[in-house]
Amino acid sequence: MNRLRSERDDLRRQLEFLQVESKFTIEALESKINSGATLTKAAATVDDPRVSQLQGEVQELLERLAQVNSRSRMLLPSSAVDSSRLNHIASASLVMVGHLQSQIDHDVQLNDQARGDMHDVGHHLDDMRQQRDDLLLRVEHLQSQVAANTRSREQWQELQSDLADKAARLSDIARSLEVAETERNSQGRGCQSPE
Repeated sequence: MNRLRSERDDLRRQLEFLQVESKFTIEALESKINSGATLTKAAATVDDPRVSQLQGEVQELLERLAQVNSRSRMLLPSSAVDSSRLNHIASASLVMVGHLQSQIDHDVQLNDQARGDMHDVGHHLDDMRQQRDDLLLRVEHLQSQVAANTRSREQWQELQSDLADKAARLSDIARSLEVAETERNSQGRGCQSPE
C-alpha cells in the first residue's frame, strides 16, 4: 500500500515537472515563432519594393551612363568627368544591391533554421504531452489500485470484526453448554438412587 502511494506521489511530481517544462518550452516556442515572423518579414524583402526600387535606380543610372557615353563622343572631354562620376555611382549602387541581396539570403537562411528549430520544438512538445498523458494514465491506474486496496482492507477489517463477534458468541455458547451439561450431570446424580 505504501509502495503504491509512493509511486503515485512520484508520478504526480513527474507530471508537475513535465507541465512546468512544457510551459517553458511553449513560451520558448512562442518566442521563436515571433522571431520567426520577424525573419519571415526579412525573407519577404526578396519582394521588398526597396530592392526593386534600388534595382530600378541602378538601371536608370546605367541608362544615363550609356546616354552620357554616347554624348561624350560628340562633346568635349569634360563629359568624361560626368561619365566617370556616373560610373562610380552605378558601381556603388550595384555594390549596395549585392549587399542587400546577400543580407536577404542570410535572412532566408535564418528563417529556414528557425523553422527547423520550431519543428524540433514541436516534436519535443508532442513527446512531452505523450509522457504527460502516460503519467496521467499511470496515476489513474494507481489511484484505482489504492481505492481497491482500501476497499479490500475495509472488507478484511469487517470480516475480522465479524469473526471476533462470532468467536465471542461461540465462546458464550460453549460456556452455556458447559454450564448446562454440568447442571444436567449434577441433576442426574441427584436423581440416581443409591443401591
